[in-house]
Amino acid sequence: MKNKIKSISLAIVFALIALIALIYINTKVITKEDTTDAVIAVKNIAHNTQITEQNVSEYFKVQKVNSNMVTDKTLKNMNRRYSAQEYAEKCELIRKFYPAPALTTDVIVGFPQETEEDFEESYEFVKKIHFYETHIFKYSRRHGTKAASMDGQLTEAAKAQRSDRMLELHEIRAREYEEAMIGKKMELLLEEEIEIDGRPWYVGHSKEYVRAVISKTDAHRVNDLVTVKAVAFVRDHILETKEV
Repeated sequence: MKNKIKSISLAIVFALIALIALIYINTKVITKEDTTDAVIAVKNIAHNTQITEQNVSEYFKVQKVNSNMVTDKTLKNMNRRYSAQEYAEKCELIRKFYPAPALTTDVIVGFPQETEEDFEESYEFVKKIHFYETHIFKYSRRHGTKAASMDGQLTEAAKAQRSDRMLELHEIRAREYEEAMIGKKMELLLEEEIEIDGRPWYVGHSKEYVRAVISKTDAHRVNDLVTVKAVAFVRDHILETKEV
């Protein structure tokens, strides 16, 4: 009976932790009370996180950080409370403490009233920052939202054309980042077994969230954390590594 009560209590605790993590997605400031890597990771990817030199140097425990970016005009239209310049400064601040962080961003193209000049400004900004990954979303009109009633709605063809250009840039920058990892050591979390061209591998992600494989042997199993060195590409966006 005691064991059953203990199990129920643990389940409640874990449920509360999950709920707290979800609540933190909307939190804007990383505080000294945040002590676990899990909470810090969730808060780092929250939109509009306030990044300061103190919390970057002391509390950033992951090297993959995400937020979203478009032009100042569109940011204002979307009710975002930061500017492109502030965003760029935070990216540089992170790089001050982590030489090669995997910065990623979300980009919405085709938001109402986005002109060709606005899009080009967004494109050049994303190009300049050198994000590892850029997640591109075409604006989708949703009934009942403020944006749905705005003037200057773009055609699907215009949104698709802008999305394609951003996707091309993403592919270039992702490849550049991954190529820079070749020859370097990384910690690889083995997540599952796969086959590529008939050869068995363990595949997983590094702390920069770069996908990589290591030859499947009896020495390791899923969930192992292995120190490896990237040696080549085994497939697009998948690095081959060897244990060191």
